[in-house]
Amino acid sequence: MKISKISRTRYPSAKHSGDLIVDAKGPEGLSQESVPVIGGWTDYTGSGGVPTKQLMFFPRGDKLWGTDAYVDGARLKDLDALGNRIGTTRLRRKKELID
Repeated sequence: MKISKISRTRYPSAKHSGDLIVDAKGPEGLSQESVPVIGGWTDYTGSGGVPTKQLMFFPRGDKLWGTDAYVDGARLKDLDALGNRIGTTRLRRKKELID
């Protein structure tokens, strides 16, 4: 049993097994990576996003809309856990290559 230095993921390996690719585990900052969204997309899990053309006509909302903070000029667009805009990026599980 060995431990990855980057994401602290535990994985089993034999002495002469070669390279391994493992899913990173842990908090979203370590286990997820940000990928730009171009057009509609479908993930192997079956989840997907809206096509880019729809984003032009139906923009994402602002969480502060209708509050006093919005009137004062504060904006809080829809963000994911890493702080990227949901409409232009998505998160996916990071794969680690271990030599």
